[in-house]
Amino acid sequence: MNVLLLWLAVVGAGARIVWLLAALLVPRGERLAVLVLLLGVSAIAAAAGITGGLSREAAVGDIVAAALGLFGGVIVYLFGVDRSKGVIGSCCGIAFSLTLTVAYFEAAARRGAPESYALWRDKCIEKFTDKDLLGDPVAFAFLDGSMGKLCAEIFIREKVRLLGQAAAAAS
Repeated sequence: MNVLLLWLAVVGAGARIVWLLAALLVPRGERLAVLVLLLGVSAIAAAAGITGGLSREAAVGDIVAAALGLFGGVIVYLFGVDRSKGVIGSCCGIAFSLTLTVAYFEAAARRGAPESYALWRDKCIEKFTDKDLLGDPVAFAFLDGSMGKLCAEIFIREKVRLLGQAAAAAS
């Protein structure tokens, strides 16, 4: 699932879950407006969460902080101008928190898998090209027993990937 589909799924799920709660608390005539507001809040939260979760840059923390500051300012404004909208503000807060948290952790999990694969690929290459390890039968038997199966799968994937690139370049 690419990032746009992840964003759409998280926005839709976050807004839908909170809208079910809001539908019980908000008058019938305001429900569509509340749904649109929840979608907007969820969209901002999902964008901040996915950006934060996928990135390793410290600057992204500023984006999340700015989104939280913007949202806090909007809520303070709503409560200051019209206190009758407290339920809507609370629902928006729930939608924002839920969507930001889910988006952040889902994106971070997606970032972790390729990094883990790259780490293991580098370790396999390092160990299976070390002439001292390969020359010592006891060390090699231990290495093969502990990392052999994993490294064989990684080397097969890399071979398929490289052959696919070579075929694409040749055509």
